[in-house]
Amino acid sequence: MKRIVFTIGRTAHIVVASVVVELALDFGAGALAVILAPFLGEWVYVAAGVIVVGSLPVLSLNIARVARREWKRHPRMHQHDPSRTHPDGSRCLCVGTRL
Repeated sequence: MKRIVFTIGRTAHIVVASVVVELALDFGAGALAVILAPFLGEWVYVAAGVIVVGSLPVLSLNIARVARREWKRHPRMHQHDPSRTHPDGSRCLCVGTRL
């Protein structure tokens, strides 16, 4: 259970950033379509829709990739030992596991 909580916590910032980028892309495509439609025609709305729908799988894949990376990074046995450190310099959370 601790591993799941750790993975979700480490992945949360990537999820938030990905959602922000996704929303910016969606609103940007919609706003651009509204501005350009009078000049270029109604097909601009279709292009904006393709951008919005097509970016959703990219968002999901990015979140899944980061969650998988964090899941692999966190060891299964987890006990606190503040005297040890990880290779990246952060304080160790692991006793009985290799670093």
